[in-house]
Amino acid sequence: MKNLILLSIALLVSTTAFADQCAYITKKQAQVAVSKLALSNSIIELCEPCGEITPVKKEITSLGYAHTGYENYFEVKVNGKGIDLAYTYTNLGINMALLSACKATDVSAVINVNNL
Repeated sequence: MKNLILLSIALLVSTTAFADQCAYITKKQAQVAVSKLALSNSIIELCEPCGEITPVKKEITSLGYAHTGYENYFEVKVNGKGIDLAYTYTNLGINMALLSACKATDVSAVINVNNL
């Protein structure tokens, strides 16, 4: 029982430590992100703090931003789903949090996307 409790605590801490760094952002940050992403037809997703090592390319079929319903925060939506700019890269491999002036930790500013 004690091991189960410790495991539960460890999972909770590891999940919340890296979640949503740049998912809820200012309207200006959302506008900048959408304008940058609109220059391409795809995004690259990679959550380095989560332990991911292989970037995943996703085609953009719809792009925009919306108010989150929480305070004065907005989110960028790709294909109808809110994204976290900290774990999203342009098709050239540039981190979207960096381009949108959102402070993110433990993520690369640029990743190699040559093999995608």
